[in-house]
Amino acid sequence: LFHGPAGVGKDTVAQAFLSRLACWGEAGPEPCGSCRSCAAAERGDHPDIQRLARDGTQIKIEQVRQAAERLRYDPVVGRIKGVLVEDADTLNEAAANAMLKTLEEPASATVFVLLTSKPQVLLDTIRSRCQALRFAELAPDDIAALLEAEGQAPPVARQAAVLAQGSMRSEEHT
Repeated sequence: LFHGPAGVGKDTVAQAFLSRLACWGEAGPEPCGSCRSCAAAERGDHPDIQRLARDGTQIKIEQVRQAAERLRYDPVVGRIKGVLVEDADTLNEAAANAMLKTLEEPASATVFVLLTSKPQVLLDTIRSRCQALRFAELAPDDIAALLEAEGQAPPVARQAAVLAQGSMRSEEHT
């Protein structure tokens, strides 16, 4: 369970984490970048890593069921199967209960990463089955450095960083 404010890198870290776990390269902190699994992750079409995102305002039970169905099969390209659940706090009640069942009885070699800025909204039973990792707000110097790396002029980057309130997101995610 990766939780913390919007725009602080939870999704980016989750993608890298799942890519590394699926990678066939030698153990290390980052994916090797050259195996079939890494190539698929880089293209964004890894058959073993799926993403659950809101359908409208919620993640629905049908989405969780479809994801669980795909988990019954062995990995195709990578070493593991991964499920990244965006905005896990938007699971509707039926979907949350289906997710709980899936977390309680996971298929082998399966890793789930749930992302949220509102962990208190998740079912207690879901939170209790997750290892939680809290992401903090970004420091203004870090935001300025990221903006400069994206091509912003240093004075503009520093001013934007002061106004960013610890987040790289340009608008609040609802």
